[in-house]
Amino acid sequence: MGILIIGIGNTLRGDDGAGQQAALLLADVLAGDDVDVIACHQLTLEMCESLARATTAVFIDAEYGGAAGEIRLRSLVPAGADLFTHDLIPETLLSAALALYGRAPEAWMYTVCGEDFGYKEGLSLAVRVAVNEVAQRVTRFCRTAVPDAQLSGA
Repeated sequence: MGILIIGIGNTLRGDDGAGQQAALLLADVLAGDDVDVIACHQLTLEMCESLARATTAVFIDAEYGGAAGEIRLRSLVPAGADLFTHDLIPETLLSAALALYGRAPEAWMYTVCGEDFGYKEGLSLAVRVAVNEVAQRVTRFCRTAVPDAQLSGA
């Protein structure tokens, strides 16, 4: 497998569903490429095998803080933590893949700053626009194998 994209978020909590929405967009756009896409409510240890097979992983999630719709990108490295929790983070999942399968892919995290995480379906306007932009950035990344920050010289 080439690239694994994991979009995370609760679609019943407003802007928290941004990662899943981006993953669904990307599944359509990147169909047929050497890309697997997972849209999920939360990370699970069952994802470790897919991570270990990937050369690169891209996580997409919403986050609190920052201006609504702000997009952030950072690289990820495996980091140990408690695996017996319902709140896995990407770094812990990478660490588990390394421990269980002997390898973890190069990994990146795109986050979209949310505005409304209340009990509702649908994204706020700013986050909806940002999700489309993230999908475009990840598509470029998948086709060039260069993360957006390096493309822009950041």
